[in-house]
Amino acid sequence: MTEWYETFFDERYVDFYEQLSTRPTADADVAFLERVLGLAPGMRVLDLGCGPGRHAIPLASLGCEVTGVDLSQPLLDRAARLAADRGVTIAWHRRRMEDLAGLGPFDAVVCLYTVLGYYGDEGDLGVLRAVASVLRPGGWLALDLSNFPAILRRLPSVSWRETPEAITRETSDYDPIGAWVLTERTLHRKAGGT
Repeated sequence: MTEWYETFFDERYVDFYEQLSTRPTADADVAFLERVLGLAPGMRVLDLGCGPGRHAIPLASLGCEVTGVDLSQPLLDRAARLAADRGVTIAWHRRRMEDLAGLGPFDAVVCLYTVLGYYGDEGDLGVLRAVASVLRPGGWLALDLSNFPAILRRLPSVSWRETPEAITRETSDYDPIGAWVLTERTLHRKAGGT
């Protein structure tokens, strides 16, 4: 059976979240990581769930040796194009987050923007075990998780955003029986098409 996260992160996701690839937000995130993790040129860093490379690319710009892992080929293709445009070299790998064999050791692993949490408790534990297996002794994991009570306070919600190419609508609500946040995203392209 195909899981939702195996097909969700396609070109439509990139179009909807185009602003996540912009540099100011990612650069601020990486400046924070550089400070708290003590990142320096030559350090080996794994960006787990790297998506379109919004953190991997500025990490490589610091002089870190970066590896990006993601399951989505469209996002990895976009990341590779952006890295080439910015003149940085990154090793991109299409694989599941718990499949890190042969990639380490790393000085740091970053897993940002709620990437962890798709596999259920046991599966997520498997991801953390895989991370532990590729971290050098004394290495760091920077893990970003959602604040569930804060999310619940904002639901239900509807938000609209306009970019030069599109108008987006995102509605979210909470299903207390299934314990899921249910979100519907619609992208209205100004050139036509929804």
